[in-house]
Amino acid sequence: MEYKEEPMETTESTATEQASTASPKKSKAPLILGVLSVLALAGCAALGWMSYDQANQNVILQNKVDDKDKQIKELESKLNNATAAAAREDDQAPSSDTEAIVAEATAYARANKGSETATFAVEIKKRVDNFAGVSIGSESGGYAAILKHVDDQWVVVTAGQDAPSQDDLDRYGIPKSVAQW
Repeated sequence: MEYKEEPMETTESTATEQASTASPKKSKAPLILGVLSVLALAGCAALGWMSYDQANQNVILQNKVDDKDKQIKELESKLNNATAAAAREDDQAPSSDTEAIVAEATAYARANKGSETATFAVEIKKRVDNFAGVSIGSESGGYAAILKHVDDQWVVVTAGQDAPSQDDLDRYGIPKSVAQW
């Protein structure tokens, strides 16, 4: 027997056969949805971790604020105690500069006289900046003194019946107007 090759039928039938035997085209939608789901899950995990970390930082900062508040309260308490102690000391000290000047000049005069009970008349003659010129009088006579305000107190820097020397004026920075009244 002879084998004869038969001519192929029309091209239409061949195309139909090929289409029916070819694998169907797969859709990419499930792959894309899977990738997007993984990315969304990773984003949610990152946001969750950031939220957890932020909450921990807030707790740490709140603890630091609480510690600082405690320190502030302790310092305020110490300040109040120191202020109260200073107020008690101030009650014993003269209440004004004028009283302080008179008290210092009187103490100086009593120290020179050697008597804690001697009576002196102290009069402020002139005040310029942190200097005061005073006259100190007693039953036996009088003299002048110049006081300087140093470290929150008045101190006698020169005293006598004569005008202060130029050396004293220069040494203590005494204005000439205080030395002349």
